[in-house]
Amino acid sequence: MIDDLRQWLQAVEGLGELVCIDQPVDPDEEMAAVTYLVAKQTPSPAVLFERPSGYDAEQTGARLLWNILGPTRSSPATRTAAT
Repeated sequence: MIDDLRQWLQAVEGLGELVCIDQPVDPDEEMAAVTYLVAKQTPSPAVLFERPSGYDAEQTGARLLWNILGPTRSSPATRTAAT
C-alpha cells in the first residue's frame, strides 16, 4: 500500500514511469513544453523537475511534479496510489 507521495514516486520510478530532470528549467515556458512532449508518449510518465528556475532548492527544497496522472493509466501499482 502506498501511504504518501514519496512512496508513490518510488513505486512509479521502480516501474520506469518517472522522468527526473535535474537541469534548471523555466517553470513558465519550458516545463509546459517538456510535459506536453512527454504526455504524448505511451506510456506517459510522470515528470519530476528537480531544479525549477526561480526556486532556491537549497533553501526551499522545491521540486515540481507534472503529469502525475499519466502513469495511472497504464500501471496497476500506480492506480492504487491515485485512489
